[in-house]
Amino acid sequence: MKKVLFSTILCAFAFYSAKAQNITGMYANLGNGYMYNSNQPDFYRNSIGKSFSFGLFNRFAIKGAQSRLNYDFSLCNFHYQNDTVSAVALQNMLGVDFLLNPFSQGSSGQVNLFIGVGVYGLFQTRSFEPSSAIETINDGYSGYAGLGFKVNYVIPIQDTEKTETAFTLGFTFRPKALLLSKDDIPTFTTASFTLGFEFGRKR
Repeated sequence: MKKVLFSTILCAFAFYSAKAQNITGMYANLGNGYMYNSNQPDFYRNSIGKSFSFGLFNRFAIKGAQSRLNYDFSLCNFHYQNDTVSAVALQNMLGVDFLLNPFSQGSSGQVNLFIGVGVYGLFQTRSFEPSSAIETINDGYSGYAGLGFKVNYVIPIQDTEKTETAFTLGFTFRPKALLLSKDDIPTFTTASFTLGFEFGRKR
């Protein structure tokens, strides 16, 4: 049932993206991420790491309001170390984000602030250094499906008749309370702040 619901939401997003899209392109972002789980006191309770994302986007209008879909792949690498343990948590996330510009109607269009939510699947691996004497834990894929909240701040750099290049700032928050997971797999709250670029072709 969970997989059917997840697939239905993805199909609905894809359907809306096909209606009146006017810019399609790709983006890449790099920044820092944060990982937290209060139920994991020994490993990854409070870790900061690197975050990278790239994907495709469609920008279109819904009743005059600028909207966009991000087909997103994200990679987060979190490192944990104390006196006895050195470990890395690696998260690969694949999902779709739907974002809306609440200020697009009547604005100059020079800067676009998009706010929205996304659905995603997560693959997670926790690797420990040999000196820690702990085996790698592969939490697996499709054990997770969840909702995330995303903000994209798009600042055009070059805007021509056919293309647009922009600088982007992004913030993503994925609370563990909104994750559907297997009972034996721990969930983590993650957040990331990224900077990057996007290139789109007008249609």
